[in-house]
Amino acid sequence: MNPDFYKPKMERMSDGQYRSIIGYILKNGILVKTTPQGIGALTCFGALPPMVFDPRNGAPLITERKLGIRNPIAEITGFVNGARTIEQLESFGISGEAYWVPYRGKGTKFGMAPNDLGPGSYGAAFHDFEIPRPWWQLWKPRTLNQFKQLIENLKKYPHLRTHVITPWKPYYTGVGPDRKVIVAPCHGWCFFRVMNGKLYLTMVQRSADVP
Repeated sequence: MNPDFYKPKMERMSDGQYRSIIGYILKNGILVKTTPQGIGALTCFGALPPMVFDPRNGAPLITERKLGIRNPIAEITGFVNGARTIEQLESFGISGEAYWVPYRGKGTKFGMAPNDLGPGSYGAAFHDFEIPRPWWQLWKPRTLNQFKQLIENLKKYPHLRTHVITPWKPYYTGVGPDRKVIVAPCHGWCFFRVMNGKLYLTMVQRSADVP
């Protein structure tokens, strides 16, 4: 990115939105005793204030928890390129403390290969989203690379309001024998809009763990 894009350092402001979200949860959260993790949690359902970031202010890093920059970058890079196994994510650089590593071997629970995160995972959805095909071509799988399509469409049709990416595949992320994903995507539904030559992004998140 062009260094001139950023605000001068003296004009950049610290960001307290994450801390405000934590305070909001502590004040308004409902104590839910039964959770997938097996421990209780303060929960707000659909009521969290939105967080808005101006990229000219720099990356919105937080100080409330330890951040390992390498793993998040490796994960999103792997997912954009279609990684859906632990080994594939490791090839992009994630290491032992990454979120996905503890799920090694869990794929067999859902009838998949041991280290497969599943066709309902981020990498499979972003890079290989299944698309319909006529009955005479059922033998030939067809998939959609969502990020590739997004970039192409933003360049060709910047005025449109249909630039959307989603990792959610309801036919793989339910409960029961048809579930084919270890961890259902927590965030997605990314909406992109070009207005007056500037790119805007908003994301709707299904679930967020806030320490």
